[in-house]
Amino acid sequence: MHSYGHTLGQNPTYVTGADNYRLSYAFLLTPGEPDYEAMVEALAILPGHERPDGYGVVLAQSEEHSVTFIGPRDHVAQVREGRVPLDKELGYFIDFWPSSDHWDKVIPANTWNPDGTGIFREFDHKGTSVLVYEYVEDRDGTPTPMVGWHCLSCHRDDLQRHHTNRGPQARRWMAAEARKHLRRADDCRPANPRVAEVVTSVANKMHGTNNPVISYESYCSTTGRCSQIRHLRAAAATQA
Repeated sequence: MHSYGHTLGQNPTYVTGADNYRLSYAFLLTPGEPDYEAMVEALAILPGHERPDGYGVVLAQSEEHSVTFIGPRDHVAQVREGRVPLDKELGYFIDFWPSSDHWDKVIPANTWNPDGTGIFREFDHKGTSVLVYEYVEDRDGTPTPMVGWHCLSCHRDDLQRHHTNRGPQARRWMAAEARKHLRRADDCRPANPRVAEVVTSVANKMHGTNNPVISYESYCSTTGRCSQIRHLRAAAATQA
């Protein structure tokens, strides 16, 4: 399932919704349960929708957006069991997933791609693309889900373009940064070739080597983000 985001008219970098959503998690909140009041408070129940017997909560997500459905416990229980489809007329949706100390503990970290690796958004840009993708990074022996974006025109890479991937909000943030890049002409400039020359010259002097100058674009293609993206495309092609 792919769903391109709807954006705010005056701010095309701000995604407000999607055509399709994936139902990811369902929770049943019953009065008297530990942390019940705190969890309900984080939902910010709309006036007129209070339910003394508790709430059913469904968390849904698209590539760049997420919503929370709040409705009757019995209906959400049937949805969770796969007995009925979600009936949006029985409740209402709010943007994003609830966030509080307790909700953050009970909502599992998740990725859009089942294995946490894959491209989930690609924007046309200067005859090439800007891509937003998930990958897994080895951090001292611990596989860590990550999300990042990369421009195939300027190939710039910095820490601000990558983030730990815990779910839809992380993907939303990275995709928003990619969308901003599309609109900032001054932000997309190829690397100065002199930088590669200077770095190589200094390294050769320090280590007594005579390595040739490798352009930033060549480095990106062989061992950088472009190489990483190429592997993601190849893996997706074999699974298609």
